[in-house]
Amino acid sequence: MLSSLQILVSNVAPIAIKAYVAHFGTEALAGYGLAAGVELLISSTALAIGVGTTTMMGTCVGAGLEARAHRVTLVSCLLGAAIFAAIGLGVALSEDRSQVFLHKLDKLSLRNPAISTRRACFSWPRL
Repeated sequence: MLSSLQILVSNVAPIAIKAYVAHFGTEALAGYGLAAGVELLISSTALAIGVGTTTMMGTCVGAGLEARAHRVTLVSCLLGAAIFAAIGLGVALSEDRSQVFLHKLDKLSLRNPAISTRRACFSWPRL
């Protein structure tokens, strides 16, 4: 029962957050969408690096190679930092292109009321 509730909350919460953010306009909704996508990318990458690191550390410690376990941890941390820095730099450098896209999206939603952020917000999870 509680696991069902957790799944329900984790699926309903993003819809409620998108509906709330939609009240602040297209730029806010697009910014939230970008941040959510980057968060998903970073959390998936961190999870993958963590799983690999845990496996390698367990193997090294089990074999009695503690120095190698420390090196594995160091290399994993440096690799994670490099990947996350590259993602952050990519998002920071794409600012100009995203502003052009948001401006076009805003014009489109003003011209055609059927394409509103609230409708897009509520229909997106169903796609």
